[in-house]
Amino acid sequence: MSTMASLALLIGCGGGGTTPTSPTSTTTETPVARVFEVVEVEPAVEILHEGPVDAAVPAGSGWVGLVDGERTWTTGSGEVIALGAGAIPRGAAEAWGTLWLLDDDGLSVRVGDQLVDAGLSGLLPGAPTALHADGDDLWIETDGGLVLWSKEQLFAVAIDGAPAEGPAAPGAVLYDEKVTWIAHGNAVHALAGNGFAWKVFETRDLGGPIDAVQVVGDRVLVSAGGELWIRDGSGWWTPTIDEPVGALLGGLGGAWEIGSAGPRFVAQDALWAGTAGSIPEPPGRWWVDELGRLLMRTETDVRSIALHRPLRLAGIAPGEVVDTVRQVTLVPTAPDHLDALSLSWVHPTEPEVPVTLVDDQATLDPTGLLPGTWTLRGEATYDDRDPSTVEVPVIVELVGGVTWTDHIGPLHDRSCAVCHEGDADTVLDGPDAWEQHIDAILLNIGNGNMPLGGPRLSAAQVDLVQGWKDGGFLP
Repeated sequence: MSTMASLALLIGCGGGGTTPTSPTSTTTETPVARVFEVVEVEPAVEILHEGPVDAAVPAGSGWVGLVDGERTWTTGSGEVIALGAGAIPRGAAEAWGTLWLLDDDGLSVRVGDQLVDAGLSGLLPGAPTALHADGDDLWIETDGGLVLWSKEQLFAVAIDGAPAEGPAAPGAVLYDEKVTWIAHGNAVHALAGNGFAWKVFETRDLGGPIDAVQVVGDRVLVSAGGELWIRDGSGWWTPTIDEPVGALLGGLGGAWEIGSAGPRFVAQDALWAGTAGSIPEPPGRWWVDELGRLLMRTETDVRSIALHRPLRLAGIAPGEVVDTVRQVTLVPTAPDHLDALSLSWVHPTEPEVPVTLVDDQATLDPTGLLPGTWTLRGEATYDDRDPSTVEVPVIVELVGGVTWTDHIGPLHDRSCAVCHEGDADTVLDGPDAWEQHIDAILLNIGNGNMPLGGPRLSAAQVDLVQGWKDGGFLP
C-alpha cells in the first residue's frame, strides 16, 4: 500500500472537471411539523463482548476495540480478528471489503493480516477526523475539508468554490441520482458526482450550525440547534419533540437520537423510547452498526440495543446502479428463530416484483424493470416476535434495448389491454398493432388521455414507449 503515497491529489473536481453547479433548489421556508408519538418499549439487549474495553469505534456491521493495548476487529458475524498493538482507535470504516482505521498515528488499512499505513497523510488537506464507507468509496473528513477516495484516486470536495466542511452522509438517492448529503456552513447539500464532475441537486439552509447528518433508507435526517429535520419524498419536515435533539446516529429504518431523555429510536412517525432504567448511561460513546443496532461500551462489556431484529441486505449499497445481474444476501439477526425470508422489487407506480431466494441468496436481474429508482424490500418472519424489514433504494438502468417482451408487452397487459383488445374500436393486441399506431399512442399517453379511466402513465413509462420506437420496435 505504500504506492498510495504516489497518487495525485485531485483538487475540487479532478482533472478537467467543473465546479459544482448552482443548486437545483434552495429551500429556507419553515418545514411542515408532524406530531410524533413517543412509544415506550423494552429493548432487546445483547452482550457482544464480556469484559472491559478501553475504547471502541464502529466498523461496518462490527466494531474495533482496544483492550490492554491490543486492538481487535469484531466483525458483524462475530468473528474476532487481532489487529495488534497500537494507538487508540478514533474511527473505522469497511470499504472494498477491507478495514480502514483512523487513530492518533494517522490512517491505516488492513492488507492481509496486517495494518499498514495508507500512505495518504501527505495528500490530505488536513488531519483526518472521521471516515464513512459507501460501497467501494471512502469519504474522509479532515480539519481542512472533505475528500473522497475512489478507485485509488483522491478528490477534494468543494462547494461554491470552498472546501466542503462536513459531516458527510453518503448512500442517498435523490431525483434518481445517488447523492451524498454534506453539511457546509449553515446548509446541507445533496451532492452527486464521481470526483471529476460534481453537481449540487438540492440545498437546505437551516439557519445555523449543523451537528449531524444521517442517511436512513430514502430519508436524510439532520440535527441542528437542538432540532431534528427530515427530508423524504414529501419534502422537508420536522417532528414535534419535547426535548432538544441530541446526538444523531444513523440506523436501519430510522436513527438513534441521544438526548437528555436517553436514547430513542426515530422511526417513521414515532420516537421509540426504552422503558425506564432499561438502558444505562455508558461511560464511553454510543455508536450504531450497519444493522441499525445501538452499541454501547459500559464498564464491564460491549452490548447492543435494538428495538427490533435488524435485517441486512448484503452485496448492494443504497443508491447503487443496477444494470446487470448480481448476487445479494439477506442476513437475518436471529437465524435460529427464522420462519421465512422474502425479497422483492418495489416501485411507486409498478407492480411489486418478487425475487427468488435460495436459502438467503438471491440473484437480482433488472431485465424488464422500468428504469429509475426502485426499492429492494426484504422481510424476515420469526417464530417468537414481529417481522423485520429492510429497504434499500437502488437505481435501475436499462439493460440492452427496450423490447416488446420485457417492457412494452407487460405495460400493455397492465394498462391498455382492458380497453384495446377484442371488439375495441382500436385493437392493440400485439407489437404489430402498437407499431402501426405508435404516434397516436405516444400523443395520448403523453397528454394523459390514455389509459382511459386508469392512472396516468409516469414520465418514465412514456419514455419507455418512446425508447421502444426509437430503438426500432425490438421484439
